[in-house]
Amino acid sequence: MKHLVSAILVISFAIGGCAAFEAPSGHKRNSGDGEEGVDVGNIRTESMIPNTRVVMSHPNWVETKKGNSLILQNRLLQSGDPSSKLSTMKCEAVDIDNTAPTFFDLKEYVKKTHPNQEFQSYDFGDFYGLRFNATANTEIAIAQIYFVRTSEARHILSCELNLNKYAEGLEIGEEILRSSRIKYLGVEKLGEIDRTIELDHENKIEKGRSVYFVNGHCYEEDENGNENFDCLLDSVGISYGNSWSEDSLEVGLAGSATGRFLDLGKVEYDDVQIKGEYLYARGVKTELSDIYTVFSTKGPMERKDEVFLQEGHTYLLRTQEWPNEDLLVKIHVDKLESMKRVSLTYKILAEIPKPTLRKLVDEMNTYTRENEMTRNHGAVTLYSRQIWGDNVSATFNFEFGTRDNYDITYNTWDILFESNERVSTFSFPGSWQDRGTIVEYTGEKAITEVVKEDFPTLMSAVNHGDVPVKVGSKYLMIGSTYDNKVTFGAFEVVEIAANNAWVRLNWRRVALEPLWHFQDWILRNVDDSVKNLSLEFGSDKSISFHLALEKTYDELVDEEWSETLDFGYYSDGLNLDVGTRYFPGESGFLKYDGALEDLDSTNLPTEGFSENVSSVQVGEKYIVVIETLWERTRAIIEIVGVTSERIEFRYRLLAVDQTNPPYYRVP
Repeated sequence: MKHLVSAILVISFAIGGCAAFEAPSGHKRNSGDGEEGVDVGNIRTESMIPNTRVVMSHPNWVETKKGNSLILQNRLLQSGDPSSKLSTMKCEAVDIDNTAPTFFDLKEYVKKTHPNQEFQSYDFGDFYGLRFNATANTEIAIAQIYFVRTSEARHILSCELNLNKYAEGLEIGEEILRSSRIKYLGVEKLGEIDRTIELDHENKIEKGRSVYFVNGHCYEEDENGNENFDCLLDSVGISYGNSWSEDSLEVGLAGSATGRFLDLGKVEYDDVQIKGEYLYARGVKTELSDIYTVFSTKGPMERKDEVFLQEGHTYLLRTQEWPNEDLLVKIHVDKLESMKRVSLTYKILAEIPKPTLRKLVDEMNTYTRENEMTRNHGAVTLYSRQIWGDNVSATFNFEFGTRDNYDITYNTWDILFESNERVSTFSFPGSWQDRGTIVEYTGEKAITEVVKEDFPTLMSAVNHGDVPVKVGSKYLMIGSTYDNKVTFGAFEVVEIAANNAWVRLNWRRVALEPLWHFQDWILRNVDDSVKNLSLEFGSDKSISFHLALEKTYDELVDEEWSETLDFGYYSDGLNLDVGTRYFPGESGFLKYDGALEDLDSTNLPTEGFSENVSSVQVGEKYIVVIETLWERTRAIIEIVGVTSERIEFRYRLLAVDQTNPPYYRVP
């Protein structure tokens, strides 16, 4: 048996990404009228490597699957031909003990597994690679190849090649290799119609409507300026005029919602369509497959979540907010009044069905739970948010040991890497409600030796950032976010790119503990008299009220952010909610039968509270405790009257405490 010399190939895929596919010479794609089209995920002659979503296109090869292996063989051999002329590819997934393996991890892997071999760069499409060849002639290619994909599941994929020139085996085998991609699972969305909308420039038209949700076919606000809450929940928004000086259209306005535009120029809008199994656009010179790429470490890539509109142009848009949405949409600019208003016609072309998205996210979460959370240390490469235009690949979560899984982490992170060509920083990217900080560690211990006592206190974790990035330096992170836990994480900088585009870290999860009452409270003076109040519900039949400041949510300004008491009138009557996530059972609502004047802050119950109550009746009274990591409000309320239009209640403020030091945005 011939000795196989190793070749290494790294492929960095985006979630749901798709690399361009070109049919091998002499073999027609089965695309009907879509000869100029680009695959949207349903090529008949493709095979998937087991336990992955990596697919390879092979118009004339036979597929066999044995265990975790995919075997492809050239089937053009005639009866009686010698087996030595057979071309074969065997590919399978191999795990590596790392977090989101990258090109750097690949180099280390090659050095360990093939210490005596020289390897060369072998890049194609969006993929990185290193390649060895066992042969140096034009008749046969013998090699072993490894793939790695970073954004969805952390496998190295091993492929053994034995390609023969006979029956185009050598040529087609290389083209099969270059066709590798993550399968896009979208299907044509039937029954869709063209819709025309108008958007007002966000920064130039006062009280205009600048935000629209394509999947829900609705504006962010109705004609009266009230938010369409039902539309906002499961749909990715587009916004016109986010730039003060440009006619920009942006996709992905918050959280994990994201997307990508592609400018097709002045092509006929009606010529952009799904034909059979392909996305088709007559006369387009742009590589349509670019619409599938959301993040690639091949960059820094051109930012595509924002385009600058031109009248008469047609655009492709892919929206993503897994597991709720993944759409392909075409958009035409009908009329553009620069810096004022734009008229757009759009149509949804394809979607990944929600059950499929849910399955993909479940697979991603299973991988994190079984492979990433089980490690308490590892290595990770973060890519600058400014340079790559991607938030998830610039962040890391210690609890789950993941860089890319925004679902299981609820899009909350412990490290954020930001940079430009002159400076780079780390920061704790929590929201204003969270406690957390990153500090440089100047002690003599290695990150494998630090203990909780070496960390700053959670009480002092006021400043969320920024600390400069320095090669060789060690850092400590302490933070508490959405899940009532406190995370202690240590990391060190191994390497940083010359242009600050990426940074490579070694990390360790030192401890993960339940949140405790760490606050040092300062009692504020309050007016504890009984007050009467009547509030009108909004269009969504709800209203939020800040007890300590005696303001509704709409009356609060940035410096007054805090938890509020929320009233809602729904099908089951009046509901109360505080939305608190901290110290379950110790904050929220507790039914009370005494007089409002009989309680004070010294004799309040300390357990048995519920975060929300429903079907509240007139005359009922509740003790209310709203505790965040920054402040604590204690009060008592009595419901006096309620209709579908308004709520009337009496309340008495018992105490308001704030931490010391306070958060700088809380009064």
